[in-house]
Amino acid sequence: MSNEQEVIDALISSVKGEKADYKLAVVEFRNETPSGYDAVIVAMGAAFFYKDPSNEKPTGNEQQQRPGPLRSGQSSYVQGTRAECCARVVAAMTVLMGGETKTYQSRSEVPAGRCLLRAGFNLRPARSVDPNELSSGDLPLELVFVE
Repeated sequence: MSNEQEVIDALISSVKGEKADYKLAVVEFRNETPSGYDAVIVAMGAAFFYKDPSNEKPTGNEQQQRPGPLRSGQSSYVQGTRAECCARVVAAMTVLMGGETKTYQSRSEVPAGRCLLRAGFNLRPARSVDPNELSSGDLPLELVFVE
């Protein structure tokens, strides 16, 4: 019995963690392009930049990537692996549309004294288009940080 209790105690200790006051930062990617665009996110990733919240000094960074595809209306996420205060995130994605690939990027930052827990980045049309333009393959898109 004591061996079982030791395992349970070790489990409880591990889920409490040393830095239980920080959660892992998460970045969600969403493809909000109309299906007629046939825009597919083929790869996405985020760079997480961490800081010491008491003095705002950088403490490190990491990158997390995920392959697609994400078609119209689909979403996915990447998550940081460090239980530290995340100061900002830079997101990037590669999009295949009309047989060509393009890369988009955007960023999210938090004010001093705050830690980022979640950031959303949506790929969407940059402007409205005439239906006849849908076959042109050169439709303007943007990657936008969403609160």
